[in-house]
Amino acid sequence: MKVNFKFAQKIVWCFVLIISLSGVNKTLATHFAAADMYITYIGTGPTDLKYRVVLDIYKACEPGAANLTYPEHISYSSAKLGVNVTQVAVDTTGTNHPSDTLDQLCSSFTAINSCRVPNSPWPGFVMSEYTTIITLPDTSDDWEFVWRNSSRNGGILNLCVPGGEDILIRLGFNNAFRYNNSSPRFTVQPIPYLCQNQQAIFFNGPVDPNGDSLRIENKQPEGCVSGGSCACGVNTEIPYSGGYSSLNPIHSGIPYHVDSTTGMADFLPTLQGKFVLAFRCYEYDRATGTRLGYITRDVQVSVLACNSTAPRIDSIPLNVQGGKFISTSGNVLVGCPGTTFSFGLQAHSQSASNSVSLYADTAATPGATFTVTNNGSGNPIGNFSWHPTVNDIGDHILKIDAVDSSCTTQQPIAFRSSMVILIKVITGVDAGPDKYGYCALNNNPVQLEAAAGISGLSYAWTDVSGAPAIGLNNPNIYNPQAIIHNTTTYQVKVVNNGLPANCKLMDTITVHVDSANKITITPNAVVLCQPGYTTLQAQATGPAPLRNLSCGTVDIVSCTATDSADIVPDGLLPSIAHSNTATSPFYGTYITAKHQYLLRKSDLLGSGVHSATLKSLSFRLNPASSGPAVFNNLKIALKCTGMSNLSATTGQVSGTTPVYTATGPVSVVAGANGYVKFNFDKPYSWDTTQNLIVEICYANPSAVAPVYTYYISTSYISTLTTYYTSGNICGSNPAFLGPVAYTEIPQMRFNYCNADTMPFSYTWSPGMLLSDSTNASTIAYVPESTKYYVSTVGHSGCKITDSVGIYVSTHKALVWPKDTIVCMGASIVLHASSAYSYHWYEDGNFKPAVSLSCSNCANPVATPPGDREYYLIVSDSVNCRDTFKIHVTVKPLPNVKIVNSDTMIKYGQSVQLHSSGGYLYSWSPTTSLNNPNLMNPVASPLEPTEYYLTGIDSNGCRETDSIKISIDYRDHLMIPSAFTPNGDGKNDVFKIVNLSFQKVTEFRVFNRWGQEIFSTGDGQKGWDGTWKGVAQDVGVYNYIIRIAYPDGYVETYKGDVTLIR
Repeated sequence: MKVNFKFAQKIVWCFVLIISLSGVNKTLATHFAAADMYITYIGTGPTDLKYRVVLDIYKACEPGAANLTYPEHISYSSAKLGVNVTQVAVDTTGTNHPSDTLDQLCSSFTAINSCRVPNSPWPGFVMSEYTTIITLPDTSDDWEFVWRNSSRNGGILNLCVPGGEDILIRLGFNNAFRYNNSSPRFTVQPIPYLCQNQQAIFFNGPVDPNGDSLRIENKQPEGCVSGGSCACGVNTEIPYSGGYSSLNPIHSGIPYHVDSTTGMADFLPTLQGKFVLAFRCYEYDRATGTRLGYITRDVQVSVLACNSTAPRIDSIPLNVQGGKFISTSGNVLVGCPGTTFSFGLQAHSQSASNSVSLYADTAATPGATFTVTNNGSGNPIGNFSWHPTVNDIGDHILKIDAVDSSCTTQQPIAFRSSMVILIKVITGVDAGPDKYGYCALNNNPVQLEAAAGISGLSYAWTDVSGAPAIGLNNPNIYNPQAIIHNTTTYQVKVVNNGLPANCKLMDTITVHVDSANKITITPNAVVLCQPGYTTLQAQATGPAPLRNLSCGTVDIVSCTATDSADIVPDGLLPSIAHSNTATSPFYGTYITAKHQYLLRKSDLLGSGVHSATLKSLSFRLNPASSGPAVFNNLKIALKCTGMSNLSATTGQVSGTTPVYTATGPVSVVAGANGYVKFNFDKPYSWDTTQNLIVEICYANPSAVAPVYTYYISTSYISTLTTYYTSGNICGSNPAFLGPVAYTEIPQMRFNYCNADTMPFSYTWSPGMLLSDSTNASTIAYVPESTKYYVSTVGHSGCKITDSVGIYVSTHKALVWPKDTIVCMGASIVLHASSAYSYHWYEDGNFKPAVSLSCSNCANPVATPPGDREYYLIVSDSVNCRDTFKIHVTVKPLPNVKIVNSDTMIKYGQSVQLHSSGGYLYSWSPTTSLNNPNLMNPVASPLEPTEYYLTGIDSNGCRETDSIKISIDYRDHLMIPSAFTPNGDGKNDVFKIVNLSFQKVTEFRVFNRWGQEIFSTGDGQKGWDGTWKGVAQDVGVYNYIIRIAYPDGYVETYKGDVTLIR
């Protein structure tokens, strides 16, 4: 666009009016707009401490403003080394002091900005870069570089009498931790023109050439001139004019906020004019958190009355690939190395006739690309792509600008909107560092915590093999607690695939049990074969235990060098995720405040503090807001307490003991280690048995900028806060608001002297029947098997113990029978049980047991030839022995005889048996005897039988005899030769007369013609002389009779019988 200079002259007065409303004072000599300073290592090794110092100074080209001067001068110093060098010249390089001319104008107006055309209404700036090379004499962590010059712009609205104050910037530098350290630097040029009543974003663009972690905070401008009309603050801080403060230095319509990671200031300016903003950027080693220095920036901004609106950028990127975009905590893109991050972003013109261009600053993302589609249109789309490596792990700032350069002579400034995306390149799951010094026997849980840079993930804890974890209260949360008794390694994994690609999904952490002390009992095992006495000896090794000091300021100890410990409640990692306005002891917005913090004894012990005298207290300050800020009437007090929770209902605890009372105003500012430290006036001892109250209070004449701390979220009420808008809450009977209870506590550090050591003390249990249960050596009477324990406390306060089992044999072996009697020739089983081994012997001389079936068994069979004594030696599993004796008396056998000899009797006859020599008798078989228990029973056998007699004498011994009885089954049968069936009752029937035991199997009668006229098988029946009811004639008849005997023999009889009438 060509500029019509005649027309431009016509509108000069309009824009001059805008500038004049901004407070330009044409009579001032020098108008510094901004200043930056940084250092770069250029040496060749640890002994070559050579550094290039760069000072960038910006001057606003305004009417009446003088040119920059050459050279400028800086100073540097180290209090620890005693070095203080002033008036070090820094100058530009090249001829004629080259400088850059800068502006935020549209390109058509850049050529005629106020730096190029004197009295031009179009604002411009000149920047000169001054350099020098300095070789430092030694390494130190407190190097400080300062540049100062006089005469700020008198039209600045937010500073007290600005025209009489200087401009001053500082640079802190630690080359003791890293000799080749280079400071961070701001990369965005500080030449902002802002629009009234439009939300503004001021970018600093902090980067660090070493890849260190950076934290940025708002600060108060410096350069106050002593003796001026306004009282100077700490470190020459310039007081704000009325209506302005460090909380709101630019009369913002929304809360003024500086993002601690990106360094972006966000606010809504409501007044036109010129204002000074100041920033501090801290540098920390990424691995250890050690502070390596800081830089400061002082910048003058101008707020104008604008008649256009800046373009808009979409708040949510398009098509995010390779990472996760999180908008809930700012614009954050999280991913892991080895994966390409990419996304799109669209900008929109606020006017249908204007065009917008997209630009991205990829300096912090080396190798990244940013391409734009439809650039210069109403809706351009930018596409970002980056493939980070492991060397890129950390935070990276990507700044994207949407610029509307459709300028007019009424509005020559190029309007822009910006979006800052924090790209976090993470490794993935992190379980934190290994934990040491855990007391295995105190049964206090150790807190575990996994983090992965993204919230909302699900975790699973196991042992290193993937098996269920032992000792965890909940293996499926990110922060379980563990109770262990041995050094244990846990593995934690993300289980819901919530991490971006290539992120580490698993990590391990080892909890190391304190092994500095051990205790051992000798002997390590004892066996007693019967109740008795034994001597036990305990020996503790390792550093001696500490004497338990009494709480308070009386029982104190001193030391040449103190130890230190960061107190971390519940073992959790401290956080700086937000400003702990509620719990910071230095929340300067309160005119006066008192905080009480409860530290549990388990937290002190777990952090390494044991019985000790506390010498100082430090607070770890949040790098984003670490001072300086001045606090008056500062006091610290301590108190031992049995309380395990604070309570807003019962109020703050009374009776605390003052340990630190400031004698004047105190500047609260982080030291090189990130802490602010308070050395106690009165050291205070802690006794390890109680919890500890830490109380800190202050009272200021007016509000000051808050100083925040690292903090830890606790599982208990750990903080009570009272405050008020005036007065002194530290005094007596103050007015106050609160107390308010919080489960959050600042991170603190104690410096302390350990208590003096003392001999190990011993405690034996069970203590009964011991000669001394508190001595290292003791004599124990042991009536039964017992396990004895001995314990002591080691140097770290951990309980250690050992045990010994004393086995007393119970002699459970059983042997039976006791003394017993057997008969000659008899055997008896000898029984034994409940022993480990058995050995049998005969007689008192322990001869081999030849009359036993076995000599090494539990139940041998004894067959003694005469009276015998058997001896048994049993052993249990620990070779305790018992001896048993069994006496066996052998009785002779009785002379039992059957007087009868073997004999034969007729079938059906009986015989009496006779015997002698017994006391009791028993005959068998019993079925054919009249009484088997008689001495002389009657036998009636029906078959050949052998009878056995057992005779028992009065000793129970028995003898046997036997007799055989044979049976004569044959007999002469009487068969009549004639019969007279005349009915006189005499000889009327023909039959066998003397049939007894025999059986008739066939009985038939025949007449003389051979006819069968009678037949029967019944021996009791006979022929009555009839046939078919007809009496037969007198005469001779034939018969045939067959007889069966019991032994199976069959006899046949044939003959004639005469029938006589």
